Amino acid sequence: MRYKLYARLGELMHPAKRDRGEGPVPYVILVALIGAVAVLVYWGVRGIAQGWLDKVPTTP
Repeated sequence: MRYKLYARLGELMHPAKRDRGEGPVPYVILVALIGAVAVLVYWGVRGIAQGWLDKVPTTP
């Protein structure tokens, strides 16, 4: 079983198989998805930070 796994991995990593150009998802779509996720993370962290700041007392 292990030998088959290594053999298959070797086939996939062979330069002739590895260099097939762009993958099934175009590069532009991947960049757009990463950007969208980054914006969502930003807004989430910003909301959490704003919630913490709202709890800080303004007078000593």
